[in-house]
Amino acid sequence: MKSLILVLIICLLSNITLANQYYQVTTEKLNIRKGPNKNEEVIGNSFLGDSIIVISISNHWAKVLIDSQKEGYVNAKYLSTNFKGYKRDRLNRKKDDSKLWLYFIILIGIGIAFKYFKSFSKSETKTNRNNESYSQSQPKNENYILELKYGNVRLIKEGTTGSTLLYNYGDIIYCDLENSKNRISRFLAVTSEGNILLCDTNHTGRKKIYDFYRNGKAISVRFSSADSFIFETYKGMFKGYFNSTKTDKLG
Repeated sequence: MKSLILVLIICLLSNITLANQYYQVTTEKLNIRKGPNKNEEVIGNSFLGDSIIVISISNHWAKVLIDSQKEGYVNAKYLSTNFKGYKRDRLNRKKDDSKLWLYFIILIGIGIAFKYFKSFSKSETKTNRNNESYSQSQPKNENYILELKYGNVRLIKEGTTGSTLLYNYGDIIYCDLENSKNRISRFLAVTSEGNILLCDTNHTGRKKIYDFYRNGKAISVRFSSADSFIFETYKGMFKGYFNSTKTDKLG
């Protein structure tokens, strides 16, 4: 029952997010600032071709959503709605009517679910308690993730609040962890200049494995195998190798 209600709430929140406008960045690098002023602190960056959610526009400054949690401001003249992938007219027409229909469907679903699960609530509670007891008796597998914030990279163990600073030069725009099950692992990082670095979580090495002047600035990267990686530039997808300067064009 709780799981179903949670799914319905997520659907509602997703619909509300779609009410905002999607824009595309039209400049090589767009600073995201803390406030609507060019002298405000830069709290992030977007790059040419990136999609960005705009909440509102006032006095040539656009209020945008960052990572679905935080808000910032960008210069609105570097944004455009003329790009493929989103049907602007469809999203902007009859938004209120669409919301009302969604709310109505959600209420009906909640009512049906409540009626169906009411007779099974006691047995479900007992089953959940048994599952919780079993879960507590089982050893927990450690899982690690990378957090990218303000250009710095941190390693976080899931389920905890602590983190380890891995890279603090403030110029990373994308990163990928090779092994999320191991505290000691390699990770790839793309710098704001478009270079790719091979690093490790044990702070023992950092090696540049791709220069932006070869096939354009890198915007994303991921491990392909123990000996290779796949990255994307504005010229397309490429495959690189850790022990060679060779790159192969994909697609």
